[in-house]
Amino acid sequence: MKLLREYIRGLLIETAIGQCYPHAVKMAKGSSQEEFSDLTRFKVVHGRVTDKYSGESVLHAWVEKGGMVFDWQTHSTKPDGIPKDIYYDMYSPEIHNEYTAEETMVNCLKSGQAGPWVLRETRLKQISKPKFTDLRQHLAGSSFLDADPAGDLDEDTWSSEAAVVLRDDLNDYFDSKFEPGYLTAVVKVDMGWTDPKAGKDSILKNATYYFKGGLHFVEIMLADIDDGTVIRDMGRPEQKVYEVILHELLHMQQFLRFSKGEPTDKKWKLFMKEYQRRGGASGMGSDYFFFDEPGGASELETFSLQIATELVDALGQKAAISTLGHQPDYDTIRKNSASFRGIESAGNLTSRPEFKELIKRAKQYARLPI
Repeated sequence: MKLLREYIRGLLIETAIGQCYPHAVKMAKGSSQEEFSDLTRFKVVHGRVTDKYSGESVLHAWVEKGGMVFDWQTHSTKPDGIPKDIYYDMYSPEIHNEYTAEETMVNCLKSGQAGPWVLRETRLKQISKPKFTDLRQHLAGSSFLDADPAGDLDEDTWSSEAAVVLRDDLNDYFDSKFEPGYLTAVVKVDMGWTDPKAGKDSILKNATYYFKGGLHFVEIMLADIDDGTVIRDMGRPEQKVYEVILHELLHMQQFLRFSKGEPTDKKWKLFMKEYQRRGGASGMGSDYFFFDEPGGASELETFSLQIATELVDALGQKAAISTLGHQPDYDTIRKNSASFRGIESAGNLTSRPEFKELIKRAKQYARLPI
């Protein structure tokens, strides 16, 4: 096994990287009918691999199917592939994107090249991928819904049983959809008591995405409920958690686009520079909801997504699209979107030109499988 690892390691060299994308496309063309649209059977992966011995790091593309990895560097000597566990142990892949064979072919035709495409995909394409949207079902089955949500001191940390369970479930999900440790959930508990009669929209107090030490983080604050009520009793709170986390994951995608798929702490500071200069969430006032830095951070974008997600959940996709139509039904939007009500509460904002853009983008998101 050691000799196999050393042999494979010697094959993956930077001079050959240029052929890895065309080879992955070629394999996609040759995929079977059963594999063509099924990510669990066949996937083209774009990312960065790092040699665990030399530290050499390069952008790369490979194919995964049947527990094996196939790439250009080893296709001649290892035509039957390399066991995934060996490959991942040697190269610690940082996955930037995964594509079905069908998506691979479409992207190749649209872009006129074999890859990478991470920066060429629309903002809509990314967040509607199953690795994001499957979170809804995962949360619906989480035991955090029945765990004790009452805050208490655990050594020096204010937490709750529900927060710990939710944190662990989220991290299990992120580890399975991305790579272990690539994205970490941090779940805190509010210091103030929440009345469970306030319903699902009060279950989270705040949320944020940030990048630190080469890793991605999503941090949320769970309500403290200490009257014996469990979170499940608050009326589908898992949907609210999903909507908010999806909002933050879109921020992660914004940063990945800004950093050209190679995030660093330095690039994170540049990404956040204008946002912080304007005062951040607490200092921008009503401008916060419409912050929209071209090619950078955008709250307008993430709130558009959240409004769409709320409306699709409450009304169904067809009715949500109609409600957000050429003449938006603001009464229906207001009734069914907590995000919309929050924006309205900041002032008379419907007359702002950015408001029309917010609704326009929400309609675009409502058309997706979110």
